[in-house]
Amino acid sequence: AGGEGSGAVWRNALPNTPIEAIQPEPRFPGMVEIVMGEKVVYGDATGRYLLFGHIYDVQSDEDITQKRIDQVAASRRIPWEMLPIAHAVRVAPVASTHAPKLAVLFSPGCGWCRKLYADVKGQSFADIHVLLLTPERPATGHRPNQELVDRILCNEAPHVALSLAMGDENPGTQLQPGPDAAHVSPRKPAPEDCDAEAALSEVRQFARRYKFTGTPVLISGDGRVHRGYLPKEDLVKWLNQGSNTQ
Repeated sequence: AGGEGSGAVWRNALPNTPIEAIQPEPRFPGMVEIVMGEKVVYGDATGRYLLFGHIYDVQSDEDITQKRIDQVAASRRIPWEMLPIAHAVRVAPVASTHAPKLAVLFSPGCGWCRKLYADVKGQSFADIHVLLLTPERPATGHRPNQELVDRILCNEAPHVALSLAMGDENPGTQLQPGPDAAHVSPRKPAPEDCDAEAALSEVRQFARRYKFTGTPVLISGDGRVHRGYLPKEDLVKWLNQGSNTQ
């Protein structure tokens, strides 16, 4: 009961912080463990004091907090086969069949997504798949990003259209675009017989299922998840931390 009460106290104290779980910390009576994204922190029963740090058991030589962080991360892994990868746009050429896989939940209007794209375009350190995420299509009116995404996904060479939409002046550095690449344009209207809504709906359902509310979201081949932008050096390091060439 004390844990439930403290949980409500902390959710009220931090209304703008995504709190995924709160439970009593048995080693310290009156203290609760709070899972915030990829962090595990501790709070008192009053909702006033937060403790950022690791609990370490000197007798068993065990980092209690790190163990919980690892458990939380493992519980969040998303099997690659659960991704709507059939609707993804592949970005970079792959140098090796052993290159790690990376899926990116991506919105064309997201500044950090565009920065991430600029970092990875034309690279071969990973097999990169972009899952385009847009809001629900409005009943009336239009959204520029929705139309842009329609044109990308309906294009004969979606990877080239994505490259051009992101402002890449040299899309030839991407995957081989095919004979009609010179005529690819993300500004051309989508063909009348093409409707990308089914694909976009599946990506939205995926995002809702896993509570992804922002972009970019990075998902490695072995299911690890990172919410937000990573600079290229950190991204490569993160990818190589796991066995994600599945």
